[in-house]
Amino acid sequence: MCAIALVAILTLAVLRVTSNDSSKQTTTLDTDSWVYSMVDNAGRVGEDSSIAIDSNDKVHMSYLNYTSYDLKYATNVDGAWANYTLDSTGIVGQTSSIAVDSNNKLHISYSDGSNWNLKYATNAEGAWADYTVASTGLGCFYTSIAVDSNNKVHISYYESVTSSLKYATNAEGSWDISSLDSCDGRTSITTDSGNHIHISYLAYAGAALKYATNTSGSWATYTLDESTGCIGMYSSIAADSDDHIHICYYDYMNANLKYVTNAEGSWTAYTLDSTGDVGQYSSIAVDSYDHVHISYWDFTNFQLKYAYDTEAIPEFGTAGAIVLIAVTMCIIVGLRRKLPSTKTE
Repeated sequence: MCAIALVAILTLAVLRVTSNDSSKQTTTLDTDSWVYSMVDNAGRVGEDSSIAIDSNDKVHMSYLNYTSYDLKYATNVDGAWANYTLDSTGIVGQTSSIAVDSNNKLHISYSDGSNWNLKYATNAEGAWADYTVASTGLGCFYTSIAVDSNNKVHISYYESVTSSLKYATNAEGSWDISSLDSCDGRTSITTDSGNHIHISYLAYAGAALKYATNTSGSWATYTLDESTGCIGMYSSIAADSDDHIHICYYDYMNANLKYVTNAEGSWTAYTLDSTGDVGQYSSIAVDSYDHVHISYWDFTNFQLKYAYDTEAIPEFGTAGAIVLIAVTMCIIVGLRRKLPSTKTE
């Protein structure tokens, strides 16, 4: 929970996950090519952030203004950074998620903390507009958004009062909402090349990482990793060009970063990083070469870490290696805050 993060040089370590040799080699990480920008410093801003890049390589971010409990949006589409308040009605903007469609229009899902509803903001018609998608008042949190090839929107979220995994879409025109399974926290959604939906989430009571998909035509749920303790927190999901699924997540009992994929056919889980307490707040992406990239938090050292798959990258000379990069951050750490019942203007 911070408004400003300063990044410094630390170390890079290579872990051969496909070999019986789990030794690590370290070298210095050169960050001279990184550029750091102040995007918004008006009050306490930047929590619950989400980022997307359009086809022109312009950056778009949604985030919370904690000072006034508003949904904010920042972009460099015109060159310099500019930020805007998109919704200031009540306590809004928590757990936002942003996506870009094929027309470079923006779509943002987020929580309405005043009414415990799910909201959605978009500029698809030109000007920004916001809508209430779910008005049950049952607590709509941990939203995640994806846009398919037809520019239809898909949102997964956690309904806290009923402990349910919910799914909302406008694929048929109007918004349709389904209950898919019991759930106990963060959700993550993605689409594949056939516009099928894939969702990772924490099982109720936190004992398993679960996965829901409609690839067969109807919804099915699967347990991908389970434990007698808590496993599957902070999951993030992505699909590659062959529609294989990749999920990173946190193993609370062992304090490890884990990763599960069906890239080889069946689901296989791996422990990627077990040095200290690592793996919270993880996020995953797959690049155009189907290499996997994961960001996550090192709680032991208060560091942002980054892991990526170097398979078929010649300069590393190690097929199937996972590279772990630790980057020191100047951060203020705190527990998830309890939202006030009223907003102070």
